[in-house]
Amino acid sequence: MPLGGSRIDVEAKLPINGYWAAAGQEVTYDASSSLGIIDKYEWDVDGDGTFDKTTADPVLKHTYTARFEGQMILRVSSPLGSTHTLKTAVRIGGAGPNGIPLAPPSNVRAEGKVGERAGTVLSASH
Repeated sequence: MPLGGSRIDVEAKLPINGYWAAAGQEVTYDASSSLGIIDKYEWDVDGDGTFDKTTADPVLKHTYTARFEGQMILRVSSPLGSTHTLKTAVRIGGAGPNGIPLAPPSNVRAEGKVGERAGTVLSASH
């Protein structure tokens, strides 16, 4: 704990509240808007509770090779041991029945428009 008894906290932040892409398409998770002095970013890309990657960089690029619907979990840590965890929805998949592109997860408000081909990455508001 720093002198004076105050505690320095961190807060994990992502610019959108959900991610959607086609299998085989790279997804960029950008936590550079996170708050506090952060020295470690831990990424659980499949939401199974085990952190798959640990970085000092706030940006992680990951490619899902198969369909996936779940969440990505991000935990940020300060050098003093403060941590914060954030979960965000992820939907990876191509076209659904009759070639219609799958929609973003239901808890994601999409700002972009679905492109002409399945798997267009959408942004969503946070």
